[in-house]
Amino acid sequence: MSFAENLRNELIYSDIKIKELAHATNIPYTTLLSYLNEKGCLPNVDAGVRIARALNVSVEYLVTGKDDVYTSHIKSLYDIFDRIAEQLQELLVGIPKHK
Repeated sequence: MSFAENLRNELIYSDIKIKELAHATNIPYTTLLSYLNEKGCLPNVDAGVRIARALNVSVEYLVTGKDDVYTSHIKSLYDIFDRIAEQLQELLVGIPKHK
């Protein structure tokens, strides 16, 4: 995935509008649009860091779509959800069904 795709996905995931990101990063709206367009302009390092911080992801993730820290964090969340689902299933097994 490209920087533009990763940035677009993070904006959607975080439910952040481009104007909000522009305000949070002090990067002009039109500059952010240039990062999201088909030509795929890349930000300089400073802008990349500000964008990553505002979205709570690493610069590596925005550039490559991969990040060991991010991936391990997601995996740990899935592990927590799995344990909760198992506990709910155990609770539901003991509840009589209503007719």
